[in-house]
Amino acid sequence: MKALILATGNDRAPEGAGGCGPLLRIAGLSLLERTVATAMRAGIDEFVVVIGREADRTESLLLEVARRRRVSIRIMRAKDEQATSGALLLAARECLTEPFVLLPDDQVFDDAILDRLLDRGLRSDACVLAVDQGWPARIDPMRVSVQADRIVGVGGQPDCRSCAAGVLLCTPAVFDAAARALSRGDGTVCGAIRELAREDGVAAVDVPGGSWLNVTSRRDARRAAALLTAPSGKSRDGWVSRNLNRPLSRRVLTPLLLRLYPAITANQVSALGFAVGLGAAAAFAVGQPLLGGVALHLASVLDGSDGEIARLKRLESPFGQFLDAAFDRYTDSVILMSMLFFAWTAEQNRELFGPALATTALAIGTLAVSGHWLVSYTTARAALDLNHRYDGRWIGGGRGRDLRLLVLASAGVAAAVHPAAALLGLAVIAGLTNTVAIRRILLSRAEAGGGAALAEIEAVVYDLDGTVLDSMPALTAIATTLVATSYGTDADVARERYLATVGADFATQLAEMYPGHPANEGVAAAFERRKDEVVSSHRLFDDSLATLQFFRAKGVRQFVCSSTRNELVGAALLGTGLLPYLDGWSGYQAGLDKSRQISRMVREHRLDPARTLFVGDAPRDTTYAQRAGVRFCGLARSIDGVEFARLGAAAAADLRSLTRSWESAARIRGAVSEGSRSAGSREVQRVREAPGGDRMMEDLHADDLQAVR
Repeated sequence: MKALILATGNDRAPEGAGGCGPLLRIAGLSLLERTVATAMRAGIDEFVVVIGREADRTESLLLEVARRRRVSIRIMRAKDEQATSGALLLAARECLTEPFVLLPDDQVFDDAILDRLLDRGLRSDACVLAVDQGWPARIDPMRVSVQADRIVGVGGQPDCRSCAAGVLLCTPAVFDAAARALSRGDGTVCGAIRELAREDGVAAVDVPGGSWLNVTSRRDARRAAALLTAPSGKSRDGWVSRNLNRPLSRRVLTPLLLRLYPAITANQVSALGFAVGLGAAAAFAVGQPLLGGVALHLASVLDGSDGEIARLKRLESPFGQFLDAAFDRYTDSVILMSMLFFAWTAEQNRELFGPALATTALAIGTLAVSGHWLVSYTTARAALDLNHRYDGRWIGGGRGRDLRLLVLASAGVAAAVHPAAALLGLAVIAGLTNTVAIRRILLSRAEAGGGAALAEIEAVVYDLDGTVLDSMPALTAIATTLVATSYGTDADVARERYLATVGADFATQLAEMYPGHPANEGVAAAFERRKDEVVSSHRLFDDSLATLQFFRAKGVRQFVCSSTRNELVGAALLGTGLLPYLDGWSGYQAGLDKSRQISRMVREHRLDPARTLFVGDAPRDTTYAQRAGVRFCGLARSIDGVEFARLGAAAAADLRSLTRSWESAARIRGAVSEGSRSAGSREVQRVREAPGGDRMMEDLHADDLQAVR
C-alpha cells in the first residue's frame, strides 16, 4: 500500500507559530521524516509527497530521507505554494488509482493508530478515519460526530464531540469528494471528508488511548517531545535502569545529545558509551577509582541513551543491537580487568591481605570475568541450540547488566576511601554472574529434557477454526465458490487468495482481496450464513480433546479465541463439550480481532504474556500473537507448513520439547483406543529411548501407560 503526505507547510498554524511545520525537528527528527518512518514500521514502503510551502527545503529533506532509509518517495510540487490541503490532495490524483493511506505532515502519532487502521481495512467504505471517542479535549483536532461506527458530521457542528487523528485510509473516491468540496469553497481535506460523510462513505475506527498531537506552535512542539520521550524505556529494564538510569538518560542525557548534535545516531551513542567505559577503565588503571566509578556510571546511563535515540528516530536495527552488545562485552571485560589490576597493586590491600592478596585477587578476578562472559554466552547458546530464551527478574536474558555496573561503580567510589572495596565489588560480581550461569545451565538441562517449556506455560489460547475445529476444508470450499462466482475469478486463484488472507474475519479478507468492491458486503453476508452451517457441525480434530485434557491435567489455564462470530463460537464450544476444559473464550465482534481478544484475556485473567501460548493454524496468527505480546506455536493443518517455516518457525520451535510429550501422549491414547497394544508399547519404548525420555515419560499419564500394559 502507498501513503500520501500533503506537505502543506502547516497552513493551519496560527500567526507567530515560530516556524512550525513539516520541517520542524522534534526529538531528533523532522515531523515529515517521523511520519515516513512511522508508516514504514506499519509495512508501507511507497510514498507520494505533494509539496506546498518551502518546496526547495522540503524536497531536499525528502531526497535525503529516501536515500538514508532506502524507501521510495515520489515528490510532486504544487503549482501554487499557497495551495490548500484539498488542492494538494487533488494534485496526487493521477498517481494514486488504488486505496492508499493519507498521513499528516504536522502530527506526531504512535504506531498503534496506523496498525489499527490497516487491520480494520476499507471493506465497502470510501474512507476510514482513526477516531478517539473518549478524549474530546485535544489541541486543534479534527472534530467529528460518530454514530454506530460511521462518521456523520465533521467539524463545526454541535454534536462533533469526538476527535480524529489526521490518519485516513482512503479509496480514490476521496479525490472526487475533494473536487466537490473545492467547488463549494472548502479547500481542505476536512471538506472532502465532510462530502463523503454526507454519502455515508466514511467509517470510524476507535483507537482508545492512541497518542497523537497536532504541532501548530512551539508549545505543541515541547508537548510532542515529552510525549515521544516518555515511553522510551525497554520492557526488560531492571530496577536500576528503570529507577536510576532512565530518568537521567530520558530527561537529561538524551535531550542534551540531540540538542548538541541533532544528526546523532544510536550507533554513535553506543560508540560514545564504549569510549566513556574505556576512560573509566583507564582511571582505575592509573589509580583514580573515584573518577573511574563516576565515569562507569555515566557509561551505564549512555547504554540506555543509544536505545532511546534509536526508538525516537525509528532507527532500530538488528546490527545496532549486535554492535551495542559487542561494545558492552568489551567495556565490561576491560573494566573488570582494570579494577582487578587496581585492587592487586594498591598498597593498602597489600598491607591488609599480605601474601594472600595475589591468590585472592586472581581467584576473584577469574570468577568475575568468566561469570560475566558465561551470562552472555548462555543467553546466546540457549537461543541458538535450544530455541529458548531465559525469563525472570534475575536470570532473564538481557537483564542484570545495569545492576552489575552499579555495583562496580559504587565499588569504585568506595575504593577512594579504601581500595579493598574494589576487590569486594569484584567478589559480588563473581557471585552474581556465576549464580545466574549455574541456574541457567540447570534450566537448559531441563529444557533439553522436554520439561522446561511446559513449566514456563501458564495459559494456552487456541484459535478455533482449523486448530480445534476441523472446519477449514469446508470453509475454504464455501469461500472459493463464493469468490469465484461473485468476482469472476478462477477457482484456483480464489482459493489461493482466501488461504493467503485466512485468519481474519471474512469481511476483512474480502476488503484485502477486492478493496472497495461493491459486492463485498453481500458476499460476506452470504459466507456468514453458510458458515453457521459448517461450524455448527461441531467436528473436532482427533487430537483436540486429548490436548485440552492433557493441559487441564497439568494445571494450565485454557482459552479459545476466533475470527468467527462470538455467538457462533459459544454454540460450537457447547456442542463439542469443550466448555468444561476452558477458563474463557471469545469470538469476533466489531473492533475485536484475535490480537485484542488475546490481550483482553491476558488483562482480565491477569496472565503473564511471556508464559501465555497462542496456538494457531494461519500465518497471520503469528502477527496476532506478536501484537498481543504472547508466545506462538503454529500448527500446519490447513496451511502449507512451508509458510510456517518461513513466518513462524522460530516461535513454533520454541515449544518443540513440549509438543513432543504432547504428541506422544496423543499417539499412545490413539493406539489404546484402537485396541493396538503393540503400537502403544512401541510408542512408549520410542519415548523412553528419545533424548530426554525420562522427562517425557513423567509427562505421560499413568493411566495411559497402565492401559498399554
